[in-house]
Amino acid sequence: MKIRLMYGESYVTYCGYEDYIMDLDKFPELKEKSREEIAKWVYDNSGELSVNDSYQDKNPREDQGNAYEIVPYDENLPVLLDGLGEGGCNWDKIKHEEHYMLFIREEKDEEDETTG
Repeated sequence: MKIRLMYGESYVTYCGYEDYIMDLDKFPELKEKSREEIAKWVYDNSGELSVNDSYQDKNPREDQGNAYEIVPYDENLPVLLDGLGEGGCNWDKIKHEEHYMLFIREEKDEEDETTG
């Protein structure tokens, strides 16, 4: 049996913009969701969420500065979507270089192609 493979490489570029803090007590509907589900929900709903930009970050990450707090929509606060990436890129790097072989399919023998 012959098989067809493909060799590939993958590079993912990560750029760091702002850090955000989110108190799940303010979003009880998210408490049972996974971290990945919460992150997707925040991104998908960023037009309906607000940002407390005066939040006092008690534990800022090195080189990131203070984080903002994501809060339920408040007409007196900025909308999250409007500020995404606004502060500029704090860092960028290429990560997760992968070298891999990918199975494509089984190949027919030449006999199979002529008799088949």
